[in-house]
Amino acid sequence: MPAMVAIRYNTVLKAAYEKLVKAGKPHKVALTAVIRKLFAHMDSLAAKWLAEHSAVTGVPAQALSAT
Repeated sequence: MPAMVAIRYNTVLKAAYEKLVKAGKPHKVALTAVIRKLFAHMDSLAAKWLAEHSAVTGVPAQALSAT
């Protein structure tokens, strides 16, 4: 569901989805590609958050990610 919303409102993800569909990929395959892009984006945001939080709190990032 979040991928479908992203396709509708996020211009970058919408363009990626439409490019795949135009290339002949089925809807579900293109949607799965958008889901992968969303997960990659969330992973990068989490990594940045952990790095910033560990710098502020003095707790290593590994300890923060284990909780």
